[in-house]
Amino acid sequence: MSFAAPWMLWALPAAALPVVIHLLRRRRFDRVPWAAMEFLRRAARRTRRRVLLEDLLLLTLRTAAVLLAVLALARPGAEEVPKLLTGAAHSEILVLDASLSMRHAAGGVSAFERARDRAAELLDESVAAEGGRAALVTAGLVAERRAAGDPGEVRAALLELSEAGFGRGDLAGALEAARRTAEGFLDGPPPRVTVFTDLQTAAWAGESEVFPALQRLTAMGVAVDLVDVGAPVRDNVAVVEWSASRRRLVRGDVLELTARVRNFGDRETAVVGEAYLDGDRFARRSEPLAPDASVEWTFSVSPEAAGLRAVELRIGHDALLADDARALVVEVVEAVPVVLVGEPARPGHPPTVADSLAGFLDLGEDAPLGVAQVRPGRLSARDLEDADVVVLADPGPLDAPAVEALIRFLGRGGGVLVALGPETGALELEPLLRALDVTVEIGSPLATEAPHARLAIADPDHPALRFFTDPRWRPLLTEVPIRTFRPLRPDPADASARVVLRFRREGAPDDEAEAALVEVTPPGGGRLVLYGAPPDPRWNRFEEVPGGTLPFLFDLVFALTPPPTVPAAVEVGAPLEARLTRPPTEVVLRDPDGTAFPVRTELAVTEEGERIRLRALDRASRPGVWRADARLLEPDGSELERALRWAVVTPPAESDLRPVLPAVLAERLPDGVRVVGSGGDDGAESPPPQLRADLSLLLWRVVLVLFGAETLLAAFLDRRRRR
Repeated sequence: MSFAAPWMLWALPAAALPVVIHLLRRRRFDRVPWAAMEFLRRAARRTRRRVLLEDLLLLTLRTAAVLLAVLALARPGAEEVPKLLTGAAHSEILVLDASLSMRHAAGGVSAFERARDRAAELLDESVAAEGGRAALVTAGLVAERRAAGDPGEVRAALLELSEAGFGRGDLAGALEAARRTAEGFLDGPPPRVTVFTDLQTAAWAGESEVFPALQRLTAMGVAVDLVDVGAPVRDNVAVVEWSASRRRLVRGDVLELTARVRNFGDRETAVVGEAYLDGDRFARRSEPLAPDASVEWTFSVSPEAAGLRAVELRIGHDALLADDARALVVEVVEAVPVVLVGEPARPGHPPTVADSLAGFLDLGEDAPLGVAQVRPGRLSARDLEDADVVVLADPGPLDAPAVEALIRFLGRGGGVLVALGPETGALELEPLLRALDVTVEIGSPLATEAPHARLAIADPDHPALRFFTDPRWRPLLTEVPIRTFRPLRPDPADASARVVLRFRREGAPDDEAEAALVEVTPPGGGRLVLYGAPPDPRWNRFEEVPGGTLPFLFDLVFALTPPPTVPAAVEVGAPLEARLTRPPTEVVLRDPDGTAFPVRTELAVTEEGERIRLRALDRASRPGVWRADARLLEPDGSELERALRWAVVTPPAESDLRPVLPAVLAERLPDGVRVVGSGGDDGAESPPPQLRADLSLLLWRVVLVLFGAETLLAAFLDRRRRR
């Protein structure tokens, strides 16, 4: 027997009150010798035994009534109690954990299937009496009450459940739904909540919201049973990480991929992994994996076709299939469209910054950058419609239409590189910076004498400097002499300002080094980079060191490209969204199995000129590569077909199937909650949890009977003794 309110047992000493009162009320007599009383004493001795038995019976009835009243307040429960004793139909609220870990199978039966079958058996036993009520709540991506009221409807809804989901389970939300349901059942006997779960650590350890939800349930006087349906052996090998060196690359470039595979079990396992590009295998790995260990693999692939490409890693299947594969999406382009804005040199004059940058960036038709050159006075919004990056190569003053076009370009996610040379300083750039609400102080050109200034790396993690993480190539950038430069001083209060390079001068302290390259994220969107030492023969010798200048400029331009159309990967339960430059007229979505279904697309354009956000699905329900065929409306009225892809992945925490430690549960579970069972057996059916009947109503009825019997007996004895 267990108690739902064991703290009431502290009142058990109150059962001694009738005895104490009886002793206090015993009359004390003075002995006075009297001859006539001798006859009465002899008569009393003959009836004394009967009177003692009658008093003892009254005392027993009173004590038992108080004792059972205290026990009833503690709400005792017992297993396998016939309903004739409980005196009322039972109400049962079933909560089924539907998280990914519940898909783990032992003996061909998943934990979710065991939970469903045991819940059905418990439902048949606990609410079989006429008038019993029931409810069913599932803890999937979203907690959902599937049925409530009639036990037959609840049982039908229960048997319709076939499998758990592929993501996290909102167990805390399910318990809140159970609490709200229990409030509607309080007009009868307090309902019982039975939670069928595998007690996976990810849901029950740390700052889990499950424990406060249980506390709120038990505070209502509701008893809660936790039924462990997880298998005793929970081995699992999963792909927990799968990442790419870059999200966007030019066709033919090499893409570096990194995978991490972990063995969560207690046995060594031989793991075979295969990497696929759009379904075609391009690499294979095989390695033994020790218990509770992980292995990292690297792969290389060079996509030859442009578009959104899906890269996937698959390993051999085990008892949990859903996490044996992981995908990501990269965007492959023919070339990055770049608009170079600057004035070329006049005949007979030295080359300008625009000439120097064009020599590095514009390498022909098959180059990774597709460069279109525009003079500053002719820059318009039409020139930037299809551009990803704009390079302002010492353009001088910018007119109002050019500033407006750049603001709109940044607003839709574009990147702008401003090369500050002899013709462009604070005065020329002030209208653009003021319109963007960006505060960076641009100094006048500073000339240095030998030894000349050099560049120093301030942010080695910036993607534009990845080539120079190798100490062998770093001098190609940091040891080039700089005779003249423009110092930059970003606003210290601007958290978005990122100093990437600094000027290093002989004898000057490091804390006084001016910034050479600053990246800022304007409030309206996009990315802006100010560079105070662009290649210019009049200022520096970068043109003489193409082995360092070329990769730096290329990587800087690539770092400024807008984010890809779709994210690299989204977790199960997240929406499927894409950023488009044209509005779609039709979208057909296909799940990982290839099944097509109509979707209601959601378009969002917050300002004119921004990219369009397409929401193809509110919540992705399963992992794998989802595809969509979209038709985009061109400005001339024609339609452009575009293939979209999303990689949906499982939560890595769900792959660790190990249950929470019993000590953690014992310490954190509130009173009134108990754990039933210790997991399922491989291939064997465990008995369903026993019915825990609430005996409080039965005890209250017995208390009423005892008080009634005591009252009638006391009245009868009092009347007879007075005769």
